[in-house]
Amino acid sequence: DSPVEVPPVAAVDITQFVLVDPPDEPLDVFPPMDVNAEVMPTRSLPHGIPVLPSPSILPSQRSKTRCSKRLRSSAAPEVNPPAPAPKLRLRHTSRDVKLEAACSKLLNTLHKPSPTKVSTLMSQLRRSTKSDYSICGTVFPATLFFDLLKPQQWVSSMQHMDLLISFVWDTYNPFFITRRITILDSMFTSIISNKYMSFKQHNNNKAFVWHPLLISYVKGQVSPRRPELQWMRDVDTVYLPMNWGTRHWVGLAIDLKKGHIDILDPFEDLTSARKVVSFMSPFAQMLPEHILSVCGSIPALWPDTAFTFTRVPGLAQNKRGGDCGPLSVKFMEFTMLGLQSSLLNITPTQIDNARLRYALDIYETYVCLGLLEVCLGFYQESIARIDSFISSVGSFRQADAIGSTIFKHIMQIGPVKIRSHANTWHYGDIPTCFAT
Repeated sequence: DSPVEVPPVAAVDITQFVLVDPPDEPLDVFPPMDVNAEVMPTRSLPHGIPVLPSPSILPSQRSKTRCSKRLRSSAAPEVNPPAPAPKLRLRHTSRDVKLEAACSKLLNTLHKPSPTKVSTLMSQLRRSTKSDYSICGTVFPATLFFDLLKPQQWVSSMQHMDLLISFVWDTYNPFFITRRITILDSMFTSIISNKYMSFKQHNNNKAFVWHPLLISYVKGQVSPRRPELQWMRDVDTVYLPMNWGTRHWVGLAIDLKKGHIDILDPFEDLTSARKVVSFMSPFAQMLPEHILSVCGSIPALWPDTAFTFTRVPGLAQNKRGGDCGPLSVKFMEFTMLGLQSSLLNITPTQIDNARLRYALDIYETYVCLGLLEVCLGFYQESIARIDSFISSVGSFRQADAIGSTIFKHIMQIGPVKIRSHANTWHYGDIPTCFAT
């Protein structure tokens, strides 16, 4: 037999094989690491500041986890890297969408609102020029919404500012919980500033008797807010307005981890640096002592004697005056959502739009929506929203008496279906006042 000729084996072209790393998961899909306040070293104010050991590798410097290298032929089919679990991917996408929607809505407040909405609001306000407004348990004058929307109208009343703060809280409440943020009304800074002289004359700061309302603020027991967000445990950043010399409003952002206060000042030329120190020093000295008395311990990173504070540079300035109240609240809103770059350039026209938006949104939220819920049959929700009625009349018994009288008049008129979507027959579903 003749031998079978075997063709020579061709040399292997090693260039056909390459070492390939599967794509790594980008780091920006993971939430940033948060320092657990419970494991941070703590101290009392009289002692020295221990040095916090710096970690050898910061979270941002950690190298990405590399998968093992493997050979893959150029002719092999493409294999996509494994995707995240569906639930995790959807949850992350949902959170980003909500944040983007909130940012978009906030940026939209700088634009001119719908002319139809503006004309409707103005017509409603002109018909109620002699009627007071009862919102969130507080009675406001008939000029409330004109004070909010009129350009360069000085908002001197703490009630007006606190209404803006209540609106911000109701708007971003879920966001505050997840981001460990809270916002307070102007009463907190006002009480602390008024107590400074007695605080300085007290020999033992630990034995100083703090105002019960100040204690409630730190514990998160602010009615009617839910849930209760206690400082240091549930909150890392506190926003609140402060009035300087009864003539200027600024926003404060308190970093509870570092013991530092950022001042959001919409009109810096109005207050000299020396005046800023005189206004802020009492607050900065009393605040750590008050938090220590309520929480029992504080981070070791805090300054030894008082919080540090500084005015945030580069913010848009409203030098025409009169708009510092609503504008300082708007500064706090932008800072909460991480939109500080949008605060660099804000025109007077945008400030006017922001004031008008506040008036529109507050009217729709606290005045119109409660009445609409009654018409739609959501009696429990409407009663919860118009809770200020009971506060304005003085007692549950009086409120129930007024409601019973109105109910009798309605029954005499008889059930009338005034809208196709309104069910006015279920009068018996309206809950009676159980406290009488």
